[in-house]
Amino acid sequence: MDVLNNIYDFLFRFPFFIDAVGEKGEIVFWNKKACAITGYCEEKIKSAPDPWLILYPDKFYRQSLFARASENLWDIHGEKWFITAKDGYVKDLWISLFEPEFLLREYSAIRIAVGIDKTADYEEIIYLKKFCLTLNAENFFFLSENDHIPADSSGLSDFICNKLKKLDKFLSANLY
Repeated sequence: MDVLNNIYDFLFRFPFFIDAVGEKGEIVFWNKKACAITGYCEEKIKSAPDPWLILYPDKFYRQSLFARASENLWDIHGEKWFITAKDGYVKDLWISLFEPEFLLREYSAIRIAVGIDKTADYEEIIYLKKFCLTLNAENFFFLSENDHIPADSSGLSDFICNKLKKLDKFLSANLY
């Protein structure tokens, strides 16, 4: 399926942090920007026995974070999370979560996180205006000319998350 391969490549090269978690709590997808922000490559994160210990070494913070995520299910928007990078520095990201059905179907992802850091270059998102699905290009563009892209990290993570939800719905209606 060329469209699904294009979606995977699109998400991997996406200019903002994206990860996906599988049914057993394992990280099944880790994009290029996640690697740049944390210093951990996809292979290291995916092969770690417990990547959450690496990314959130403080036990109480990790438990609190996951408890809030579980309580709110997939309805966390613009919440600041603190992730520990390979160099030991703690980085803050505005994270939005959602439950995908089709975006990363081959990985059985049950949650996708979109994170925006302080260093995000908002101009990077402009290239996404060119992204459309050739399957039904007249009906679906990732960004339309009318989209007003939020300039703040919290709003941008929610905006991108909502766009990915729409892409997920589009895939379910057109590919399956």
